Amino acid sequence: MPGFLHDRMNLHPFSLILERWQNERDVSYHRRAWSQMKWIRYFEAELMRRYEPPHLTRCPIHYCIGQEMAPAYVGEVKEDGDWLFTHHRNHGYWLSWVRDGKATSGELLLRELMGKQTGVNSGRVGSQEISAPFARFYSGAILATMIGIATGTALSYKLEEEIAQGWDVSEYQDPNTIPDLPADLPVIFCAFGDGAADEGIFWEAMNLIALRELPIVLICENNGYATFSAQGRRQARSISDRVQAFGIRAALTVGSPPGAFGTILRQAVDMVRTTRKPIYIEHITYRHCGHVGAHNDDVNEYRPTMERQTWAKNDDLKLLEVGLKELKAVDYVMTAEIERKNTEAFSTAWDAAAEANTAEPIDYTTETTSKKSLIELPLEERYTPEEYREAFLNPY
Repeated sequence: MPGFLHDRMNLHPFSLILERWQNERDVSYHRRAWSQMKWIRYFEAELMRRYEPPHLTRCPIHYCIGQEMAPAYVGEVKEDGDWLFTHHRNHGYWLSWVRDGKATSGELLLRELMGKQTGVNSGRVGSQEISAPFARFYSGAILATMIGIATGTALSYKLEEEIAQGWDVSEYQDPNTIPDLPADLPVIFCAFGDGAADEGIFWEAMNLIALRELPIVLICENNGYATFSAQGRRQARSISDRVQAFGIRAALTVGSPPGAFGTILRQAVDMVRTTRKPIYIEHITYRHCGHVGAHNDDVNEYRPTMERQTWAKNDDLKLLEVGLKELKAVDYVMTAEIERKNTEAFSTAWDAAAEANTAEPIDYTTETTSKKSLIELPLEERYTPEEYREAFLNPY
């Protein structure tokens, strides 16, 4: 196992028992996640292959090839009303979280990447900041920003729960006196990379999450690199070790045994729904593509050849597929049918997105600026850039 990851393969203390393939329900669960991983992998690879003018030249794209496991399983455990806040490498989460609507999630995403008005965000945000209030899905390009927003969202629910139960939230309350919580309360999912732990907001959020015992599932996709910087050069100790120091339950998973992440995640989410307390899961994974863009960046030699070869053999999708085949839960016929459906689904989504209304120059005075500022601030062209900036920053 490459370098700094070698000593991090054991699960941290966590009151969960890893049950590999317990029954048919478990097998079906892992098989559905595997199928979704196949879809994400195909979508990203085909998108990368087709990233050529005149369609996809409007935004940088961070592909998630190799990191399909976490988003696929999150899509399996979510329930209506849950929230997801994720990072700039968000395509897998989008495809797993939003699976229906007026257009398929794939088509909505492709329209957005093409700058179409009919994209999920009217062609205005591109790949890194897809947001869909109707699905309670939000992503962001600024490193670790979504962690702060997810924490605030979880805190708002915590306060509502406390007030609804008649607590005096201004004083310490004995946990033993807390009444039973109402059913069907949402869980907040927050996904991020190991680079997020380089930011101060990450640790400020961990402190508040632990202090207020917020109902949040924290998912770290640790691919070992923040852009080109290896984790061992940036961080002295593992993230999960430090998170546990705040009093947050934590687990560390890898692709073997097959389905380990999915098993831990499902049990963890059940615990958060029941106890309304936070859990942190760190999944050791690997990015098989460049940091950003359709071209491979290994020419920069920031990842050792042996490391890349090792992870290619221990790819999450490959390991899960091998495990399912050993159980005879997946066979060649099923795999071929899924590949056929994925090819057809992507082609249909691509053609529909490409034929959608033509991409137009974006008017940034609409939909990207609050209605309040539009009313109170004069139009930009009436001012010099310096005057407009001053008016915008100090409107009152």
